[in-house]
This record gives sequence, C-alpha cells and structure tokens, in this order.
Amino acid sequence: MRRRADLLLPACGEKVGMRGRFRQAQNRGNAPSPAALRAATSPRAAGRGAVGRGDFITLIGGAAATWPLAVRAQQPAMPVIGFLHIGTADAYTDSALAAFRRGLQQAGYVEAGTRRRGDRVKRRADLLLPACGEKVGMRGPLRLAQNRGNAPSPAALRATTSPRAAGRGAMHRRSFITMLGGAAATWPLVVRAQQAERIRRVGVLVLDTENAPNNKETLARLRENLAQLGWIEGRNVRLDVRFADGDPDRLRPSAVELVGLAPEVIFVQSAPATIALQQLTQTIPIVFVNVGDPVGQGIVKSIARPDGNITGFTNLFASVAGKCVNLLKDAVPAVARLALIFNPRVYVFEDYLAEIESAAAARAVRTIRTPVSQPAEIERAVDAFAAEPNGALYPVPPPLSYPNVQLVLKLAVERKLPTIFPARNFARDGGLIGYGPNNDELIRGASSYVDRILRGTKVGDLPVQFPTKFDLVINLKTAKALGLEMPHDLLVLADEVIE
Repeated sequence: MRRRADLLLPACGEKVGMRGRFRQAQNRGNAPSPAALRAATSPRAAGRGAVGRGDFITLIGGAAATWPLAVRAQQPAMPVIGFLHIGTADAYTDSALAAFRRGLQQAGYVEAGTRRRGDRVKRRADLLLPACGEKVGMRGPLRLAQNRGNAPSPAALRATTSPRAAGRGAMHRRSFITMLGGAAATWPLVVRAQQAERIRRVGVLVLDTENAPNNKETLARLRENLAQLGWIEGRNVRLDVRFADGDPDRLRPSAVELVGLAPEVIFVQSAPATIALQQLTQTIPIVFVNVGDPVGQGIVKSIARPDGNITGFTNLFASVAGKCVNLLKDAVPAVARLALIFNPRVYVFEDYLAEIESAAAARAVRTIRTPVSQPAEIERAVDAFAAEPNGALYPVPPPLSYPNVQLVLKLAVERKLPTIFPARNFARDGGLIGYGPNNDELIRGASSYVDRILRGTKVGDLPVQFPTKFDLVINLKTAKALGLEMPHDLLVLADEVIE
C-alpha cells in the first residue's frame, strides 16, 4: 500500500513538474529532502515546463493556508454551545462563564473557539500547525490572511520569504519549503488522531435510590475504575443509569427502559435487579455485584463457567451470616432476642436466614423473622419488638430501601436497640456494627469484567467470583447513644472505629 501526501493537496508533484526523487518522497508520505526540493525547482526543471521557484513557493503557501479548511471539512460536525447571561460583561459574568467552561471540559468537550455578540470571528490556521506565522517569521500581510482563513497573495508570500524577512530571523526560502513539505506529509495522520473516538454504551441498574450514599459511592468507584482502564465517560464510553428507588415494582420498567437502549454491557447491583434483567435479555452481557447466592437463585448455572449472558462478583457466603451473630453477641452479651428484618417483596436468601438462626441458637439467642416493606409496618414492628428487653435488630440482605434503612436506624437509637448490618457502610450511617465484604474490591473486579467484555471477552470465560476481603466497622458514637461499652478486644479487631 502506498501512503500519499495528497489527502489535502492531490497530486501536487504532477502540477509543479517534480522530478523523480521529490515525487517518490511525496508518495511515500515522507518529507522531501532539501536536495530533492532544489532539484524540483531548478532552472533545468523549469525549462521542461515546470513551475518556476517563485511561483512554486506561492503555490505551496496558498495550499498551506487552505489546508486547515480541508481538515475542518474532514472532521465530524462540531457542536455549537451558546452562553446567555442576564447581566453585563463584568467580572461576575466572566466567573460564571469560566465555571461553565470547566464543567464542559470535565464532561469531555474541548473548546475550539468563542464568539461574543458584537465580536468579529477570528479563524486561525494553527489548528494543526500552531503559530506557524511566528515560526517562519511571517510579516503582517501573511499573518492577517492566515488569521482570516484565506489563501495569502503571491505578494504576501514573497514578502514572507524575502532576504529582508530572513534578516529579521525568518527562515530561508529553501528551509521554509522543506518545512511545508514535511508538514504536508504528517498532517493526514494528525487529522485521523483528531477524529472522535467511538462511544461505547454501558447500562447500570440499581434497586435502591439515587441519593443513597452507598449507591453514590458505588457509581463513583465504577467511573473511577473504568477511567483507569481507559474508558473515559463522555469521551469513549457513556453510562446510562437507572434507579428503582427501592421499589420492586419499579424494577421491571427500569430494566425494560435500559435494555431498550441496547447497551453493550450492563452493570447491575442486587439480585432482584439482576433477575429483572435476566427475564428481558439473554444476549446483552450482564455483570452483577452483591447478589448473594447466584446459583441458588438461578442467576447462573455454573460458578466456574457461566453458560449464559451473566457473570460477576457476589458478596455473600452463608457463613458470614453466622459471623455477624457472633460479633453482635460478643459486643453486647446481654442480647437474647434478634429481629431479622427483611422486605418480603424481594427474594431473601433462605440459606442465609437458616445460617443466622443456627448461629443464634448456639449462642442462646432467639430469632424472630420480621417481614416489613412500608414505613408504617417498620414502626409497628420495631415498637412491638422493643416492648421486651435484651433485643437487637439484624436487617438482612437484600437491604431495605435507603429511606427505610434510615428509619430503622432512627428507631433503633430511640428504642435502645443494638443493630448489626452485613455491610460496613451501614455502620457509617449510624448502625452499631457493620461487617461484610469490601465493596471497593467487588466494584473493582466488576469494572474489570466490564472492560474485558467491551474489548471482546466472552461472558463464559469470566467465572463468578467471591469476596476475599471483609471489613469490620464499629460506631462508638452509636454505642454511646445506646449506653453501651464496647469490649476492647473487639475494638482491636475492627478495621474502622467511628468515634
């Protein structure tokens, strides 16, 4: 394959009667040597009908001035954004405009130029060759023509490369021609690099609400991890996020909307959301986190080699449930009753509940299954449970919606009920103890699966993985509000202690 420099200036060598060496260098996409240039414009070449040196320089200069216009024609359409402010052009307006620009830059838009009402538009030819006029010592007429985007006149070009201009530090005529030839050979490559990258589409489905801190943190980690893997939102990837606001009835409409967007891969959080997607598509790859037992719930048939379109990183071992019971009993030895709070409208991992009940019986703790879904039901259930002493609350996964979790935390402090949650973030929100897998590790792993799927890896080659790191968080502020003294040995084991 021959690489030509005639993308922007077709068959220039033929027009000026270039000899063999110069034409060969041009057709290979290389800058011609000074010797080839001198030969191409020699009197001997001119005698065979070639263009003279002065006219040749004029031709090259005119083409150089018009090449940026051809480049713009080859680029995708550039969006035009207006900025309208009610005030006058003062410091406050400038500050608002600067903030607006920063927001656009963070979203991946690079400003090419700005025009205010009443301003004259200045179009520069330095998109591909910055400040060319300064580098070759251009004088007024050429710089003005260049800034206007017009081809310079022959008189302006002769003035640019005249001995008088050279005396002021400008390039000599031969060096100037050599520089233009080299730039012409490389500009097509720059044009390709400036063209927009393909935008890949990634869907995200979350069961809970958008304002839940845990969801905000999860999405922030997902974006950060994808960026580290080369997927920059707004540049080469787009995230379409849908929330069900903790309402199982809203899961399917949200899932239908997301699947209708035809993303190349979907990141999903929670088992109910994963199942909702599974019922709608068997072709779009799905990467899950925090689904409990994926085999027991029918999400996948094989852990090692998922045979459908779903894989990911789960968050639970059944044995973790028993660990939570023992941590609570070690922290508050007086606990004799434990309410297992869950939403009956979503799937609850039965083996997880059985593990809790087994571990509780071994520590002489009686468990009470407490299904609730509405705030009024939560208040009635907690008030009835608190009527007897030595009780504690254990909201089991999948977690309640964020507003309902906040209600449980509020009631627990008011009724003096210790709480334990299967994740660290709930202790940060006010729970007494949080113990569960490190969410950052799960999101990092899921992000790597999204990356690999976008790069062509099949779902069946990505085994389901389990957490390897667990965190223990103890909230001493909550302990103080409950009138509890936490054992020193337990505090030493904690990964985080909230004072």
